[in-house]
Amino acid sequence: MRNSRITFWFWGLLAVVVIASLAFLTPFAQQAKPSTASGSGHSVTLNWQPTTGTKYYCIYRSTVSKTGYQKIGTSPTPNYKDAPVPGKTTFYYVVTAVDNKGESKFSNEIKAVVP
Repeated sequence: MRNSRITFWFWGLLAVVVIASLAFLTPFAQQAKPSTASGSGHSVTLNWQPTTGTKYYCIYRSTVSKTGYQKIGTSPTPNYKDAPVPGKTTFYYVVTAVDNKGESKFSNEIKAVVP
């Protein structure tokens, strides 16, 4: 009886370890990396490094740093023009990459000041 409990415990523990490991191995889309954001007139131009296998990118914007992002558009290329936007405003942008595996995490935030 003791051996069967140990065997049951071992296989139960092994199953938990395997399931937990699979959760960490689930592939996600490669994260986008914004490189520039420049505001002029009533627009902001964003550029970022392309990611391998990406179908398109999702662009999110907020007027508050690190929170409150709203999806404002998508782009098949690693750049986006946000227009029209109000002047004398600071915007914070993040980008995600979408591929066959789904949508990536948010990129690092990039700040743009519209004069």
